[in-house]
Amino acid sequence: MVVPFRQFDAVREPLVAHCGRRGRERFGDGRDGRGMGRITVRNPLPPRVGPGACGARAHRMVEEEAQERQTVEERVPSVCVGEFDPRTPFAPYLFRPPSIDMQAIACITLSVRSDEGTEAVNEPDPARDAATDQVFKALADGTRRRLLDRLHEHSGQTLGELCEHIDMTRQSVTQHLSVLEAANLVSTVRRGREKLHYLNPVPLHEIQERWIDKFERPRLRALSALKRRAEEDMTDKPTFVYVTYIASTPERVWDALTDADLTALYWAHSNVSEDWRPGSRWEHRRTDGTGVADVVGTVVESEPPTRLVTTWASPEEEGQEDKHSRVTYDIRPHGDIVRLTVTHEDLADETALQQISLGWPAVLANLKSLLETGKPLPQEPWLVPEH
Repeated sequence: MVVPFRQFDAVREPLVAHCGRRGRERFGDGRDGRGMGRITVRNPLPPRVGPGACGARAHRMVEEEAQERQTVEERVPSVCVGEFDPRTPFAPYLFRPPSIDMQAIACITLSVRSDEGTEAVNEPDPARDAATDQVFKALADGTRRRLLDRLHEHSGQTLGELCEHIDMTRQSVTQHLSVLEAANLVSTVRRGREKLHYLNPVPLHEIQERWIDKFERPRLRALSALKRRAEEDMTDKPTFVYVTYIASTPERVWDALTDADLTALYWAHSNVSEDWRPGSRWEHRRTDGTGVADVVGTVVESEPPTRLVTTWASPEEEGQEDKHSRVTYDIRPHGDIVRLTVTHEDLADETALQQISLGWPAVLANLKSLLETGKPLPQEPWLVPEH
């Protein structure tokens, strides 16, 4: 597309100011109609390259470049141009040779963006597609996604720190980290003998820009919320959720939930497990000397000191998974204190919901008192009759 040069005052005025008298002679001052040259508009926009010399060679280089890109090109009759201020709006689209023989200035071609603002066509990029394939391959594994979650919570961890939250050997974790590094999702820095791992969110951001931002995110969020509520309504088993805030640390709260001696101080039961790893069996034993387990279950998830998920069942129903309930402890820092969320789901019926609605608040109040004051409440709150 060829546009009259007079329409582009933003282009002519800097040229005139830069070239002085010769610029006024070539381009005029915008009032007398002089300098009615033409400007090339390219689609897609040309790269920031220019002829290395003037004369026939420069003409040939420009014509070859135009033919390859299938662009329509017109020449400015004469241009007095050297190095322009990059802050000008048209600077990225100028052919800017570092030095020009001012006796042959007619060879320079000026290209500007058209008013229509056309966009470059997305052409296949094998290198970008290969990098994207590596990112999706890295995200396809659940262990690698958990590693990214851990680095999102606390970036700059060593291999040993990451292995504490993953139930597999160091060699296996190292292999997963190598895949993440190859996908550029994790970067590493040496600090002495330690190798620190950092989350690199750039590839994820590129995926978001390419496939997610083009959709209406508010509408998608509304649909997601509607789907979640519909699924919750379809569940015929009730759920109990309780949130409390404790003046403590996540590590101490974790110990208070998993240490047999500590649970005995505020729960009248000891929570006993061999190692509290996923798949391990646990028991809720009485502290009256009988050692009877009132509740048994299995550790489903264990991520010290932030998340613990266990199944609950009576010893008689241990083999009947359809009668198991599920308890999730979510421990999160909340400023200088801790936010503990207990979710007890898949309860048998409304009667069970009413019973635990009285039990959990009493147990957690006793836990809060123990961690904040060093001792539980003066009397067991679940034994006090209601008034």
